[in-house]
Amino acid sequence: MQHLKKLIHLINQKGKKNIVLFEQLTIKPGKEQSLFQGVVNATFHNDHTASKYLYKSLPEDTRYVILKSRLEAKLLNYLLFLDLTESNQKQDDSAKRRCELLVHQAKLLSRQREYQMSEKILRKAIRMAKEYEYTALQIEAQELLLHIYFTEEALTSYQTLKVQYSQQRQILAAERDAFLLYQQAQLELLQDKTTEDTLEYIYSITQQLQQRWQQFQSFTLFDLYYRLHVRQLELEESYPQLLVLTAMAEEFVKELKVNDKRFNYLHNYRLRLYASLRAGELEAGLRLAEQGIPLFDPSSEDWLGFTESYFLLSLHSKHYQQASALLKQVEHSPIFTKAPVVSKEKWYLYKAFLHLMSVEQADGLPFDYETLRQKLPQSRKDKQGLNIALLLIEFCYLLLTHQKNALTKKAETYKKYLERHFTTPNLLRERIFFLLMLYVIRHNFRIEPIEQKSAKLFNQLKQSLLPRGAHVSRIEIVPYPQLWEKIKEILRQKE
Repeated sequence: MQHLKKLIHLINQKGKKNIVLFEQLTIKPGKEQSLFQGVVNATFHNDHTASKYLYKSLPEDTRYVILKSRLEAKLLNYLLFLDLTESNQKQDDSAKRRCELLVHQAKLLSRQREYQMSEKILRKAIRMAKEYEYTALQIEAQELLLHIYFTEEALTSYQTLKVQYSQQRQILAAERDAFLLYQQAQLELLQDKTTEDTLEYIYSITQQLQQRWQQFQSFTLFDLYYRLHVRQLELEESYPQLLVLTAMAEEFVKELKVNDKRFNYLHNYRLRLYASLRAGELEAGLRLAEQGIPLFDPSSEDWLGFTESYFLLSLHSKHYQQASALLKQVEHSPIFTKAPVVSKEKWYLYKAFLHLMSVEQADGLPFDYETLRQKLPQSRKDKQGLNIALLLIEFCYLLLTHQKNALTKKAETYKKYLERHFTTPNLLRERIFFLLMLYVIRHNFRIEPIEQKSAKLFNQLKQSLLPRGAHVSRIEIVPYPQLWEKIKEILRQKE
C-alpha cells in the first residue's frame, strides 16, 4: 500500500491535467479506479481496509493482489507523462531531463523504423548533451544514431560519428573510474577519521582526479576533483588555500575551461564566504558578501545559506548593526518559515548572541533565556553541536542577570559535561572555554583573580586551532576569545 500511496501522490502532484489515467465513459467506476480513488481520498488507509471494501476479503486474496499489481503497473507507465520540471530546479538538471526525454522519444521512433524522425531528434539530443557535457547521454544518443546509419548503409555519416563516439567512450571510462575513486574517498571520510594517513590518502585521490580532469577536460571530472579538493582543504584547515581554489574555479568558468551551464556559481559563492570566515579574512569576506547580494533570490534556500555566512562575518567582525539588519531580513523572510527546525534553532541562537554582544542593536526587548530554551528542543540533544552554544549563552545570561547562586549550582554540571563530551582533540577549544567558565565560578566572580589565573589558559585558547572540517553548526557563533573578553567585561560591570 505504501508504494501505491507514493506513486499516487507523485502523479497527483506532477501529473498533467490533459491526460487521464482512467476512462471516464463508464457510469460505475471499475475496481482499479475505486482502489485509486480510495487511496486518494484516504478511505483506504492500508491493504486491510481496501481488500475488505473491494472484495470483502483479506489482503492475501489473489484478486486483490492482482488488482493492486495492475494499478501499480498503470501508475508506473503514467510516470512517462509527468512534468518533473520545478521552478527552482537548476538549469542543468532541467536540461538533462529534456535530453533524456529526447533520447527516449528517439528510441520509440527507431523501434517503429521511423528512422528519419528519430535521426532528427537524436541530433538535437547530441547537441544538447554536448553543450551541457552529459557524456553518458551523448554516447547513448550516438549509439542509436550509429544503428540508424548502419541500417540505412550511410557509410560516410557512420564513419564520422564513429570517431566522435570513440572519443566520448574514452571520456566516459575516465569519468566512471573517477567516480569510483571519489566514492571510495568519501567512504573513507565517513569513518570520521582525520589521521595523517587519511589526509594523505585523500590528497592522493585528489591528485588523481585532477590529472584525469586535465587530461580529458570533462565537467564531470572537474566536479569530482573540485568537490574532493574542497573537502581535503577543509580537513587540512587550509582555508586561505580554499579561498584561492574557489576564486580559481570561477576564473576557469570565465575562461571556458569549465562548463558555465553546469557550474554551481551560487554554491561556490557561498563557499567563498565560508572560507573567508574560517580563514579570518573578515573584511574581505564582508566586501564579497556585499557584492553577492544581487545574485541570491530571497525566496531561495541559497539566500538563507548566503545570509547565514554574511551574518556570521558581520558578528565576528563586530559589525553589529549590519548583523542586526540581516537578522531582521531573515525573520521576515517567507523562506525562514519553511526552513528545517535545526536551521531555525541556529538563528534563534544567533539572535541571542547578537543581543549579548550588542544590546544597542537588539530589538529593544530584554533577553528571555527561558523562551530561547523552549525554542531549541533539537539542539539540546546535540551534545557536541548547538547545545554547546546554548550552554554558553545560558552561562552569559546568568552572569548578566547576576544569578551567582544559579551559576554556582551549575558548576558541577559544566564539569561533568566537560569530562563526558569534550574528550576528543577536535573539541579542545570547547574544553578550554568550559575550564574558563569554571574559573569564573571558583574565583567567586571576581575579575582580578580570574584574569590572573586564566591568562595562561586564555593564551592556549587563542593559539588553538578550529576543529578540522567543522560544519557551520560547529562554527563559533562568536569566536571564543571574543566571547571571553565579553564575559570579563560583564564581570567588571557587576563589581
